[in-house]
Amino acid sequence: MVKVVAVLGSPRPQSNSTKLARKALEVCKANGAETEEFILSHMPMKGCLHCGGCKTNGGRCVITDEFQRVINAVVAADAVIFTTPVYWGDCSSWFKLFWDRNYCFMRPDFTSTLPPGKKLMFIVTQGAPDPNMFKAMVDRFSHSFKWIGFDVVSTHLFGGLNTPNTVTPEQMAEVAAAAPKLL
Repeated sequence: MVKVVAVLGSPRPQSNSTKLARKALEVCKANGAETEEFILSHMPMKGCLHCGGCKTNGGRCVITDEFQRVINAVVAADAVIFTTPVYWGDCSSWFKLFWDRNYCFMRPDFTSTLPPGKKLMFIVTQGAPDPNMFKAMVDRFSHSFKWIGFDVVSTHLFGGLNTPNTVTPEQMAEVAAAAPKLL
């Protein structure tokens, strides 16, 4: 059975990015996948200390907190959905904290320990109506995801979502149509 894990970067459990991720999870589950989600803002985690401990123990972060639970699920999953709203032109602080800790996947020679073939969907929501306004941020993260070893199968940047519950049926349909790529 395929396992799909969603790592949700919005602090609001019913946010637009979370609703879109849950739509993708719903499609995956309907197609036989096992699904799990993590709301990062509800999980006490520390930032990366860049202590190098992960470089001496086989790629495991030495900080003991909820990150271990999330990253273990990401490693065990066949596919992952990452989401974040855009805050001040970048990802949310919760997603940034989580992503920095993914440094544990990088060996000292900057090759990845992440098992190959892990599919990834990236969903980003923003209040600005122009969906290309923060495309550079999405491109930057997509590059990092690929560098660390993820197979980025789809990215979605949705503009005009400045208030909760404003996801359009077309946006939900776009994510639903892309979700089978995770399977």
